[in-house]
Amino acid sequence: MNALLLDAKGVNATNFRYLSVGGHVYLFGRAFSQQELDKAIKTVKGIENVISVTSRVKIRGK
Repeated sequence: MNALLLDAKGVNATNFRYLSVGGHVYLFGRAFSQQELDKAIKTVKGIENVISVTSRVKIRGK
């Protein structure tokens, strides 16, 4: 999952952490914008066997 976030353009993967439990993924961390958060969620949802994504990410500017 980290590799996919690293490859996603516009996503600063070092600001995100995740926990995966039975196909349910919880994202934690900080996004610089709503667009960055949306892209990170879309990237994670595109991973095989991911059932749902719950975001606990805070949006804070640089």
